[in-house]
Amino acid sequence: MAIVNPKKQIMKFLSDPRDPACGDPHERSEEVPGKVQQIRDGMSAGTAALIIHDAVSEKYAGNYPVADLANRGRYYAARLIDKEGNTIERLLVDKQTGEVRFV
Repeated sequence: MAIVNPKKQIMKFLSDPRDPACGDPHERSEEVPGKVQQIRDGMSAGTAALIIHDAVSEKYAGNYPVADLANRGRYYAARLIDKEGNTIERLLVDKQTGEVRFV
């Protein structure tokens, strides 16, 4: 009986997401690469915004809006602003760990 390593199978699929349902193994489904990209991205902008609001509420009293939330590959970048629109802090959210870094 062969030992199956699920992590290796998942990593192989993520590096070469061919649709096994296709007859030709070199033919790719349009949906499969999109789903793989979602897995690689790790989180959505909405999830990043929630994580940012939680981290900000722990560090600052009051309600400060988040501006310029942008997907930067492995991270989301954003600015914390005051009521006048001035930048209080810049921050990064690691998509894979959910860690917020104030820079």
